[in-house]
Amino acid sequence: MSAFLFALVAQPAMALEREPSAQAEAATEWTAHHGEATVSGTTTETRTAFVGEGRLTNTGSECYSVWFDWMVDFGWSTERVVAQCGPGVKELNHLFPTDIFFSPLASGWVYVCEGTEDEDCGKRVLVA
Repeated sequence: MSAFLFALVAQPAMALEREPSAQAEAATEWTAHHGEATVSGTTTETRTAFVGEGRLTNTGSECYSVWFDWMVDFGWSTERVVAQCGPGVKELNHLFPTDIFFSPLASGWVYVCEGTEDEDCGKRVLVA
């Protein structure tokens, strides 16, 4: 009976494990916006990391910033990646922490905030 219970518990857990492929997998496209700014890009899972690439476009006169959140094994981190004050475009390239790749309980989000603090922000969009 205990072997049967172990099989029931172990099978779903094994299905959650991520096995890195030899080549990069297809990129996940995403877009987030707030106020007069939009960030769009892709997240690509390579053999050893998640990479977020894109651009922040600001059409207004205020400052806007792009933030990434990630959760790994119930731990939460936030990082401002790029900011654009006034009209213009900023490129972004973000390497997620390597432990996000190896954890079945890992996720990442992107969002745009007015200003350079994460206080007045738009909706978070899942990227990884």
